[in-house]
Amino acid sequence: MMKAAQKLRSLIADPGILVSTTAHDALSARIIERAGFELIFHTGYGSAATRLGMPDLGLLTMTESVEAVSSIARSVRLPVIADADTGYGGLVNVERTVKEMERAGAAGMIIEDQQWPKRCGHMEGKEVITVDEQIEKLHVAIESREDPDFVLVARTDSKALYGLDDALTRIKLYEEAGADMVFVDALETRTEMKAVPRAVRKPAMITFIPGGKTSRLTKAEAEELGYKMFVLALIPLYAAASAMVETCDQIFQGNPEGKGFPRLTFREFNSLIGIDAYQKLVKTQP
Repeated sequence: MMKAAQKLRSLIADPGILVSTTAHDALSARIIERAGFELIFHTGYGSAATRLGMPDLGLLTMTESVEAVSSIARSVRLPVIADADTGYGGLVNVERTVKEMERAGAAGMIIEDQQWPKRCGHMEGKEVITVDEQIEKLHVAIESREDPDFVLVARTDSKALYGLDDALTRIKLYEEAGADMVFVDALETRTEMKAVPRAVRKPAMITFIPGGKTSRLTKAEAEELGYKMFVLALIPLYAAASAMVETCDQIFQGNPEGKGFPRLTFREFNSLIGIDAYQKLVKTQP
């Protein structure tokens, strides 16, 4: 059986654009797999929100992030790319993060060049480390992986601070340092989006967040611009939160079942989380 990292590299090597969305927990990962996606992105933003009830401001620890990735990877058969933030510290932290993410079942991970504590790339107030510091981190990450197929995605947040040219310079250097894929976060205009894949030889990814800095983008547009991977980020999380807010408001106002909103029944939800397979096991017990 092909390992997760091998499967991810095979998907990246295949022709055409890869489209995915983000999982914040095991349940959302299973739903994404059920929908037919070929890979899953773990979201640190979503893990901070669902595990801590807090914003993406560097509050999620490496251990908490690894635990989230582990639960996601165990729940699906798809390769999972972990959001590893900055590697959670210096070079020794990066080394441990890579090893822990591999052991958690991730097929790859993103490592960004923000200063710690980081924040969501679509928020204000970001700061970045020097290019040399990030290149050192990438070298350590490459040397630390036990599986050479483990995919390393180098992300830069420098565009918001120093402009597109600085971001393009950084991803070229990160590519030369050995990153398998590059990612400039929070691109805003079509001109900016077009420039990234043209600046590098390695595959480039782009994300879209509803209400974020990046303007609305379709799969066809992302592919035409030259991207290999397009992630429609946080949409499942926002949809789930919206439904819970509306339903809880209805229940509080006296509607005992939150009627009027689409929902799964008891039987449908149990089926979604795979109860049939477990019931078969129970029946075989003496």
